[in-house]
Amino acid sequence: MPLLDMCRRVLAETGFPSPSSIASSSDGTAQQIFAIANTELRALSEEHNWPHLSTEHQFNTVIGQGVYPLPADMRVLEQQSLYDATEYYHLKGSVNIHEWNLRRYGMLGNLSQTNYRVEYPLGVPVLDLAPRPTSVRAFVLLYQTKEYARTTLGASSPMYVSDTDVSKIPETYVEMGVKWRFRRAKGLDFSAELAEYNATIKTQFSKYSAQAEIPIGGRRPADLPTGYVRENGFGS
Repeated sequence: MPLLDMCRRVLAETGFPSPSSIASSSDGTAQQIFAIANTELRALSEEHNWPHLSTEHQFNTVIGQGVYPLPADMRVLEQQSLYDATEYYHLKGSVNIHEWNLRRYGMLGNLSQTNYRVEYPLGVPVLDLAPRPTSVRAFVLLYQTKEYARTTLGASSPMYVSDTDVSKIPETYVEMGVKWRFRRAKGLDFSAELAEYNATIKTQFSKYSAQAEIPIGGRRPADLPTGYVRENGFGS
C-alpha cells in the first residue's frame, strides 16, 4: 500500500479530509501525518529484526587483513549469520571484549577457527576477524538494513519521500502505528488503537521468529563451541 493510500485511510477513519497528496502537500494536516508516517516507519523497523529487512552481504578475505568495512546501510548485524562459505562453518561472535583479547593477544590466538567482533571506529561499523586470514576465503553475512522504504522503481530509501513509496515491512502494521500516533497528535483518545497495535505487532512478529533447535544428546570438544570440525586448515 503506497504512502498516500495509507495516510488517506487513516485520515478518513479519523474524520479528517483526505488530501490529493501527502509528501508534496503544503496542508498542515498532510505535513503532520507525513512526518508521523516516517516516525512510525523508523520506530517499527528498528523495534524488531524483521525478516523483510534482512539483507545479504558477501566479501572475500585478504591474506593478513583483519578489518573489513560493513555495508553503509547496515543498522545491525544479525546474530550467528556470518558464514565462511569456503570452510563451511559459521563464525562465533560478535564476541565480548574479554574473549576477543584472549584470541587476539593471548594463548587462544593460535586456534584456527575464526572469530569476529563488530567495532565502530569513527561511528562507522567494521568487522574485525581473529586470527588474521592466511588464505582468501569467501564470507557471507546477513544484516538488518536501515533503508526501510522502497520506491516504485525498486530503489531503497531510509524514509518515505514520495506518495507512491511503500514500506518494506507490511504496510498494515505501519498503518496501525500511524493511526494511534496521529490520534495522539490531535488530542484524541488513542488507547484502543495503541492496545490493538501492540498486540498485533507482538503476535505477528512472533510468527517470523524461528525457534532454535535444542541439543539433547552428544558431546563436543570444549574448544569447538560450534561443534564443527574443519576438514583442513588446522594450525593455519
